[in-house]
Amino acid sequence: MVRTRVGYAGGTTPEPAYHHLGDHVEVVQIDYNPLAVSLTQLIDTFWRSHRPRLRVHSRQYSSLVLCENKEDLDLAILSKAEYECRLGAVQTETSLIEHFYLAEGYHQKYYLRRLPKIFQEVEAKYKTLPQLLRSTAVSRLNGYVGGFGTPAKLELELPTFGLSQGAEQRLREQVASF
Repeated sequence: MVRTRVGYAGGTTPEPAYHHLGDHVEVVQIDYNPLAVSLTQLIDTFWRSHRPRLRVHSRQYSSLVLCENKEDLDLAILSKAEYECRLGAVQTETSLIEHFYLAEGYHQKYYLRRLPKIFQEVEAKYKTLPQLLRSTAVSRLNGYVGGFGTPAKLELELPTFGLSQGAEQRLREQVASF
């Protein structure tokens, strides 16, 4: 994973915001290195990370895969068909993305914000929201705190994050708890 940002997409309402989403869905925009991870692997992770047959009570929380080009969309549609063969009908939508609207700053790096001392260190290093959102390290930290990573992988990456010893130890404890 190179970086992630949360936002709103998939609808027609101009300039959505959290309290005025209109017909948009809350989404995660992912930048990745295709030499390190394939789109197929990302889509498989998507399927394993949620309940695609669940009917949601609000459009805001719909299951949605938005792709930037037709080739990626074809892959997502094929993947959906494979999952439907295994699970039955799924509620996940697939389509091309028209526009991504960045969510408000307080929604960014949700998992990392749940560990305030670590987040404060990160904020001190990346002084503005755009810098925070461009950082691969911050996206990786957010993923680890959210349970997406192993203790062994964390140990390999830990020196690159530039955290204090106390923050490193707290991060180890968090990752080991999953």
